[in-house]
Parts: sequence; C-alpha cells; structure tokens
Amino acid sequence: MSDAETVSAIHPVKVRVFRNLTRRCYSVQMRTTGKGWRTVAHAREVLVSGAVFTVSDAGRRRVVATGKKAVHAWIEGDLAAWRGELAPNPPNNAVTRPLVLTWNIEPVRREGWEWASYNPTKDTSFVRLVVPGKESTVERHPISCADLCTCAPDGLRVLNPS
Repeated sequence: MSDAETVSAIHPVKVRVFRNLTRRCYSVQMRTTGKGWRTVAHAREVLVSGAVFTVSDAGRRRVVATGKKAVHAWIEGDLAAWRGELAPNPPNNAVTRPLVLTWNIEPVRREGWEWASYNPTKDTSFVRLVVPGKESTVERHPISCADLCTCAPDGLRVLNPS
C-alpha cells in the first residue's frame, strides 16, 4: 500500500458511494455545509451500513437515450470502512485519519451475503442477483435497502436486502 492510500474505519458518517467508471473505482461523497455532496475519496473497497439504493429515473432515461455515462445511481448510508485514496483537496469536514491500519473485506463477507448489481439498460433499480439451481439464467430481484453493502472490485454484495 502506498503512502497516498488510506485504510479507514470511522465513526458513522453519512456518505454516497457510486461507481466511478473513469477511474475504475468507487467515489465516496460526503455532504458539506452549503456546498452539497463533495467527493472525499476514491476507493477500491467500501463497506456501507444501513445502505439505501437510489436511482434517478430521469438520469437513467437520459443515459439509456444518449448512451453517455452520467452519475445517476448511488448507495447512501453510514460509511463503515474503506480502502483507497483521498480525493485532492477534500472538504474540511472530511474524515482523513485512518483509525484502522489494515482491513480486508473478505472476512466480512460470510454466509448470507448476496450479489447485487445495477445496469441502466436492464434495470430501473438496484437488483439482487439470484442463480436458481444449476441453471445459467440469473434472476434479478429489485432491492431498495440492505443492512450492509460491500463495494469491491468484483462487484456489490449485500446482507439482508429488501
């Protein structure tokens, strides 16, 4: 891990997390007073508790119609842990001190975790992916929230989605 990388577990703070297709990571945003949501970190892995999945319908339609990428879907909740780099010039209220020196997402994801996804051309919301039996088809069940959500290079996983 380079000096520019930070691994952190912090006291709960509300964040928005979205997949950054340009940087191939997850962008983490915090609400700043008088300025709205601002990116504070670019993370390879993020753990969010009390996750609420949001898709802007107007944004989704625009992306589908134009074929141009735009942020229109995100996960909002309490930031439990993350691994990545701080954004350049993060807002003053950004939590920048690492409180945990090492963190590996794999021990967190045990039995009960399920795959989740969002694809604007296939879905109108985030979905839980279910592979019934040995069939090659994947069922897509809409979800709006989950107790926990991990955002990692291999995709999203959720615990107790509804």
